[in-house]
Amino acid sequence: MIIRSDRMPAFGRASAIALFAWALSVCAGVAWAEVACPDVLDVRQQAAAPSADWQVSYLDRPARLIGVTLHDGLPPGNRLRPTTRRSAGGTLTLRWRLPDSPRSYYLVCSYEHTTARAYRALPPGVRDCEAAFDLNVAAVGGHPAKRVFCR
Repeated sequence: MIIRSDRMPAFGRASAIALFAWALSVCAGVAWAEVACPDVLDVRQQAAAPSADWQVSYLDRPARLIGVTLHDGLPPGNRLRPTTRRSAGGTLTLRWRLPDSPRSYYLVCSYEHTTARAYRALPPGVRDCEAAFDLNVAAVGGHPAKRVFCR
């Protein structure tokens, strides 16, 4: 729609300018961000040998992303169930719709070969998260993630 100011009455022009200014201020206050889990997590473990007869070694494998949970408030409490769950073509896709909440939502990322997890609060305004996992590839504790993002 094109608004030509030379054809609008003074009241209409002032109303259009006020409406545009209001819409701009509303849009400026909305935070939009895309957040994703890191693909791998650098984990440095330290273990003590159970006795002098034993030694400890470490696997040199990357800790691949294999799991995602969302929480309404700080983890581990208030874990959210996916709103939809779809499996097709060897891919499992989970989706969460996040309604308004007085608490922050948290994205928790789990990795293969470790109990370490990465988590962060989602920025205000993020209302949708999706995770897709490759069912054709096995990983310790799950399936590797193809993509994970919140927006």
